[in-house]
This record gives sequence, structure tokens and C-alpha cells, in this order.
Amino acid sequence: RVNVLRKSFSDFRNNFEKPTEVSLKLPEHMKPLLTSKITVQVLSDSALYFAPLNHVPPPTKSVFGIITGCASSMITALLCELPLRGSIEIGWAGLTEENDLYGNAIHAVYKLEQKIAQHPRIVIGPQLVKYLNFIENDSYPNPDIGKAVKQMARRCLNLIDKDVAGHYILDYLGKEYHDNIPQGLRNKVSIEKIYNFAVQQKELFKGDTILEPRYEMLKDYIERKMSLWK
Repeated sequence: RVNVLRKSFSDFRNNFEKPTEVSLKLPEHMKPLLTSKITVQVLSDSALYFAPLNHVPPPTKSVFGIITGCASSMITALLCELPLRGSIEIGWAGLTEENDLYGNAIHAVYKLEQKIAQHPRIVIGPQLVKYLNFIENDSYPNPDIGKAVKQMARRCLNLIDKDVAGHYILDYLGKEYHDNIPQGLRNKVSIEKIYNFAVQQKELFKGDTILEPRYEMLKDYIERKMSLWK
């Protein structure tokens, strides 16, 4: 099941980074917007996806790709009855000579995943939200590039919601993701199967003061989004 999940993100990334008919027709000054450098590192049952942000114009395509890729992986995991949790955040990082990533970005995502995520979901870090809001409200020398960058930042923000505690979370079953994936992929998502998995896990851990509430929260989230997918 873990291999299915890895393949899911890998396939998504490959398709995401393929040129489209529309992108190939873009004028030269718009071509930098197509830059997407998403890297994957896998260790045991964990995976780390990252991309550099030190580009002009801002590489919103990479950010959008990681966010939507995680949404796709989250749905795939639940369909495979695999509880997945994670986090997305920005921070300083670099690659060693062995090509290993290190820096405070690693600490940030680890802390969010361990301390905040807790149950099957993906938490979004506050610095990423600030970054996207800054991009959406910044000014750009080229109006065409500025408009495209702002639109992509807005789409990223539309994929983010808040939980009852005020933490930012990936809204993987929300309207933005639902309305913007191909109909063929949308038809493959069995919301009933996802919901039944959450219910079964809640019953399996009934009386467990840690795990039962976690699956109750997952079940509640799915219930709020079910009408979109039916």
C-alpha cells in the first residue's frame, strides 16, 4: 500500500510537469511561470517532497504542485485504507553532498506533523500561508506575470482551510480540488469507501482515548464534504 501511495505522487508529479498545448503557446516572457522543480526523497514509510522558492517570478507552480499532489495522495491513501498524515511548510534548507536535505524547514514540517496533525490529515504551516498571501498582494513589473502569479497563489489558498483549533489544514476534499480535477479522476473517488474506512477505524479503536477521537475528527471532516462528491 505504501508503494501505491509513492507511485500516486510520482505519477501526479510527472503529469503535472508535462507541457500542455496551452503552456507551449505561451509567449517567451511567460515561460518562467512553467518552472516546477519538485524533488522527492523516500525513507521507509515516509516521503519528503520539496522545491526551491528562490526564483523570480515566484515559483507558485511548484507550490501548487506540492499542495495538489498531497491532496491527491491523501485521497489515494484513504481509498487504500492507509492512514496518512503530514505537513507542508516553507523554511530555510539546503542539500548536502550526499543530496540529503537539511535545515530548519525539516524541523518545521516534523513538528507540525508530530504535534499538530496527530490524526490522518495534512497540516499547512503558517509561514506558507503568509508567503501565499504576500504573493497575492504584491506588485509585479509585468502585469501578465503578476496576474498569473496572483491567480495561482489564490488557488493555493483556496485549497487551505482551518480546523476548529485555528490550525491551517489541506482541504483535500474541498470545492477547489473537487472542481479542478478531471472528471475521470473525480469519478474514481469513492467518498463512501473513504467514509466507511473512517467509521471502521473509529469502531476498531473504540475506548482508546487517543485513536478513537482522531478517527472521529476524520469522520467529521469527511461528513462535511460528502455532498460535493456524490
